[in-house]
Amino acid sequence: MSKIEQYGRQHEVFDATNKTHRKIFHGVVKYKTWGNSPIRFWLENEKNNLISQITDEMVRYYMMKEFGKLSPDEGEAMTGYGVRVRPNPRPYKRKVYKE
Repeated sequence: MSKIEQYGRQHEVFDATNKTHRKIFHGVVKYKTWGNSPIRFWLENEKNNLISQITDEMVRYYMMKEFGKLSPDEGEAMTGYGVRVRPNPRPYKRKVYKE
């Protein structure tokens, strides 16, 4: 075991139901640094950004807290996967210049 692992910050997966994790994330957003965080969070999803992963989990937590249990379809819509977007009928408007 290396000294960094022995004396470094512990690694955990972010849990939005854990009040301590939410408080740590509030400090990160407030001070714009991870330096004061006593815990290092793992990136667990296919996302490439820890902040976006934690933000999505926080949104899901507060949505479930306010509106109750989400159905699988609503959870999928929150992530943006499987959502179809209607194409623009006029992708560009051609300008005609009169001389």
